[in-house]
Amino acid sequence: MLTIFLDFDGVLHRESDFWHEFCRLPALEQTLERAGLDQLEIILSTTWRHRLPLAELLEPFSKKLKMRVEGVTPATPANTEYQRWEECHKWLNDNRRSGPWLAIDDTALEFPAGCANLFHVTGDNGISDGELVRLEETIARLTK
Repeated sequence: MLTIFLDFDGVLHRESDFWHEFCRLPALEQTLERAGLDQLEIILSTTWRHRLPLAELLEPFSKKLKMRVEGVTPATPANTEYQRWEECHKWLNDNRRSGPWLAIDDTALEFPAGCANLFHVTGDNGISDGELVRLEETIARLTK
């Protein structure tokens, strides 16, 4: 089982683009289905989790994808150097997961330099078609 930590802003849509929210979600869902959705568990690592309950966070997702979401990352102290990375590790430790994991995120500064678990998205327009191809290849490699 591969654990995927999913950010929203910069991944599912352009950062701070409230007119086109989740415009890249259908393409991401198709990619995850081709990659083997049944081999994935998804944790929402978006900052949206601080202001919305899980049920509302899941509203834009398809039924199949909703079924793969296991929850959200916990909050960590704001003074943490690599906050998103720390949140991922806290979730993994709290839930006793030791398998492979991948964070799909546009904020590289929230992870240690060269972090092998970060699938970095440029974030300009959300995850691009080229990045989706690379993501599918990465998931295939990690789920072998």
